[in-house]
Amino acid sequence: MAGTFPEAFRTAVTPSRAGYQTLSQEQLTIIDRHFAGDLDLLRAAFEHFGQGDLFDDRRPAGNKVHMMDSSGPADPPIGYHRWHAIIRAMTVLDVDAERWQAIDRLVALAWAVHAEAQPTQDTANPPLPEARLAALRAHWLTRTSDQLDDAFSVFPFPAPVA
Repeated sequence: MAGTFPEAFRTAVTPSRAGYQTLSQEQLTIIDRHFAGDLDLLRAAFEHFGQGDLFDDRRPAGNKVHMMDSSGPADPPIGYHRWHAIIRAMTVLDVDAERWQAIDRLVALAWAVHAEAQPTQDTANPPLPEARLAALRAHWLTRTSDQLDDAFSVFPFPAPVA
């Protein structure tokens, strides 16, 4: 689809519009239930997810930290890219586009936080310093959809932020 975005992408995802609408409704209902419109709390949740500091001893060994995992412990997290693609499908189809664009920035922020923190499973991963989180927020929470698309064209991690 090189050079044909967003038209070819929109054409490819349009047959699944009803599914994206259902997914959006279900996910936003859960987000609203837990965060009740508190955008700072939602942002903090994404940051904790990226840092891998959501340790849950009730979970099975090898999966005690709530974070973006991949197919193996040595593999980089691929889920951030998948999440971005699903969100972009919803935004180009105008399915709760404004809300999902804001959430896409949070996904990118979590991805950048993860890139720096390099959390590991079953570990009490330390959080990043607040000053570093503030710098990452200043960068990622101001990105446009096109800038996020460019950022997510890189794998496995985004370019470092000064």
